[in-house]
Amino acid sequence: MTAVVLKPHLLAETYDICFEKLYLFSLQQRESIFENALRTALTSKLAFCRFVYSLRCNCTLWFSQYDVKLNYDGMPFLIDGKCLNLIQPFLKFAYKVSFFRVKFGTAGEDDFMKRLEDVVDLRHMIMHDHTIGIEVQKKMVNVFAKLTIFDVDVGTFVTLLDETDVPFPNLEHLKLYLNPESIDTIVTTSDRFPVLECLEVHLQTLYETLTDLRFAENPFPTVKNLSINVYDFSALNSPVEFNFEFCKNWLKSFSSLKKAEVSIKKYIFHVPNDDHERKQHLQSAFRSTDYGVDLDLIFKIESLNSDYQWQYRLPFRK
Repeated sequence: MTAVVLKPHLLAETYDICFEKLYLFSLQQRESIFENALRTALTSKLAFCRFVYSLRCNCTLWFSQYDVKLNYDGMPFLIDGKCLNLIQPFLKFAYKVSFFRVKFGTAGEDDFMKRLEDVVDLRHMIMHDHTIGIEVQKKMVNVFAKLTIFDVDVGTFVTLLDETDVPFPNLEHLKLYLNPESIDTIVTTSDRFPVLECLEVHLQTLYETLTDLRFAENPFPTVKNLSINVYDFSALNSPVEFNFEFCKNWLKSFSSLKKAEVSIKKYIFHVPNDDHERKQHLQSAFRSTDYGVDLDLIFKIESLNSDYQWQYRLPFRK
């Protein structure tokens, strides 16, 4: 039988479709399809490189309790059986890793660290519900040094700042997930974060007010681009209002800031049907405030009777 050699773009497309369609099949079928994709990837240097590219674009290496899984678009599948040996040459090229309630098992912390450090192309890490203690985090200094993107809960981030001197020499993009009472304790230095330019803050205020969101003075001295995402559950019975001075106060804390995006999602029980006057009032209030930087703001209202979204954009008035 004559072997058919796919052109590079078709080979790449085949792998992408393989990842995209896996969820349509049963677990047994999924493992068989993935095994065949791995065997194909091992047939040539080109096939290997194309599979690595698809793996980096589509998948997260997920350390979950005692197991290591691949996660595609929220769908994890366990690496075991025949696939376990076949996939080993590819795992070190994973771009993104995440952790979920990690347990070290009988092999202990050293085995966990070896598996993590073997991921030589790691650039993006997600640390939320991870259960990795500070003593293990201190050993991850070489791993942290490779990161360009870091998604982390504020508790973990504050602990790293306060209890270690771990530097992040290549970190460009930080995503913080937190409650408002924690963020004003964060102060970083350009020595530990020399190239950090982008910061995302994802915040949920459960029955509190947005006045609780405060930043320390100059908390991220190198950050030029800031994104704040606020979910506001306060004053569920109140009219649709927002004090844009809050935004101004948030942004002025960042000494090197050039551009900001603020997304505010507010929940109330009932929105008046005729909102034109209120919309004009909000727009005037937004435009009359000097934020000091270019600002994109999305103000979204969700209620029992209707949803609204208003988007404002202002260049900095020099």
